[in-house]
Amino acid sequence: MKRTVLGIFLTFIFACAIVYFEKFYQSMGLPDVSDISALQTWLYSVAEKVIPLLIIPFTLFMNGDYIPIIAWGIAGFAGGAIAKSYSRAFLISLISVGLVILILMLLPTGLSAIYALGVASIEYDWGVAVAITLIAALIGSSLTMSEEE
Repeated sequence: MKRTVLGIFLTFIFACAIVYFEKFYQSMGLPDVSDISALQTWLYSVAEKVIPLLIIPFTLFMNGDYIPIIAWGIAGFAGGAIAKSYSRAFLISLISVGLVILILMLLPTGLSAIYALGVASIEYDWGVAVAITLIAALIGSSLTMSEEE
């Protein structure tokens, strides 16, 4: 149970961090952690920019942007390496993409940001996000799997 929760958390954080540092770090920088209200505002603005990009990797890939696919792949590999089993890797990939979808639905500007990016069919995007994370998680878990467990 601990490996699954840690893998979900790690997968979600890695995917968000990769997209943030690749796309928005130059313009937004790092927050001042001494002021809680400024930190909350910064986190909210980061979520409004990063989460819509994470949920449409196929659309962005077709437009020549590979960062969300790379982010899901690296994050899935790390989560699968923590999981050390195929069933946990499967759960990690489904729950981490589901967590991003849930956060997107909770953001007031999340859906409008997706429609502004010109998404043709969201089913392909969600399927690609799950597939990339799952394949990378299975590879990561197969490399770290032990016979004793």
